[in-house]
Amino acid sequence: MSIHPKNGFVPDESAAIKIGEATAIAQYGEKRISEEKPFRARLYGDTWIVKRTLHPQGAVGGTAVIKVSKHDGRILFMMHQQ
Repeated sequence: MSIHPKNGFVPDESAAIKIGEATAIAQYGEKRISEEKPFRARLYGDTWIVKRTLHPQGAVGGTAVIKVSKHDGRILFMMHQQ
């Protein structure tokens, strides 16, 4: 019997950030991603978009962007902006 949580397997920002960071570290490395913290997540429909808040304004460099399914935690998209 499988379970289907009412609010999905990724119900909140904290869970989305943990999944996004872990995925980004696996792809881009611990050092690079640790320099991009803190990450934020916003829910758009059924998809969490996890990325760093760029600061200060006009800062040089990009950030990892990860889209995570709220329903099942699948990684739907990942890239690193320049």
